[in-house]
Amino acid sequence: MKSYQEVYKILAHETDYVSGEKIADVLNLSRTSVWKAIKRLQQEGLEIDSIKNRGYKLLHGDLILPQDIEANSPISVQFKPITKSTQSDAKEAMEAGAKGDTLYLSTSQTMGRGRFQRPYYSPDRGGIYMSLHLKPNLSYLDLPAYTLLTAAAIYKAVKNLSLIDLDIKWVNDLYLNQKK
Repeated sequence: MKSYQEVYKILAHETDYVSGEKIADVLNLSRTSVWKAIKRLQQEGLEIDSIKNRGYKLLHGDLILPQDIEANSPISVQFKPITKSTQSDAKEAMEAGAKGDTLYLSTSQTMGRGRFQRPYYSPDRGGIYMSLHLKPNLSYLDLPAYTLLTAAAIYKAVKNLSLIDLDIKWVNDLYLNQKK
């Protein structure tokens, strides 16, 4: 795991300011490395407050940690910060003979497509784009409606964890304040 990701994990678990010295000691880094990690997190779009003689505090934002997802789930994760499309990543991997149970994940897409190959706008920051490649041992007729089940599961998780009420547009688009 990269140092900026480790610094993020410390800040994400604290409710108050954490000194750069404490972060450096915990991670066995120099204070300069901590400062560079903070700058990297800010470049990633996280809002971090800094007060002299108090330290750093994460005010707003989140960082995707693919290795944590992979460690806590039965799937492998392929993460690209910027990709043409997670769907095209999954398709290319399948055509190359990749095994199933892989999540293709990105925070930015340059050529996302929706139903009927319609262009899908993906902003440079703040997005979570994913395609899941599964290979269940079932016939096509016995397969559950994975797409709908996934949208419902994400809806439920967001609502239970954050109390934010989303809308679902058929079949798997999640909306907040009328934005996808």
